Amino acid sequence: MQIVEGGGLYQVTQWGNSWHSALEMPSFRGPIAGPYALASSQVVFNGTGSVGGYCSLNASCFNVQSVYKNAVGNYTINFQKSLSDNVYAVLGSFAGIGFFSTWVTLETAVTVQLFNSSGNAADINYISVVTFGSNDLIRGM
Repeated sequence: MQIVEGGGLYQVTQWGNSWHSALEMPSFRGPIAGPYALASSQVVFNGTGSVGGYCSLNASCFNVQSVYKNAVGNYTINFQKSLSDNVYAVLGSFAGIGFFSTWVTLETAVTVQLFNSSGNAADINYISVVTFGSNDLIRGM
């Protein structure tokens, strides 16, 4: 399958795939708004100790300028390029048992809070945060 940008939408074209039956072949109906399906930012970082204000070899980043630790389990992720608005999805995961909460979404940053299984704020050593939507910036990267 090959995805080619065409105007504001993406055109999906079959390309060298073989299917055993018509039931296995993917079916796309209507236009696919690619920029909304692509991540607008992504970061993986260690939330223990001093997080620091950078993205480097210690962190895997896409459209992330910096990550700051505000308090126990509370982190602000600053975007390299601002998103078009503050209405976007935030997906988070981390090592361990507990839950993840989005506290603030801005065009320039997102703040998240992590809790352990007892419901207490907790620093976690492996944190992954991805945002989807507000994605006009993808064309400019």
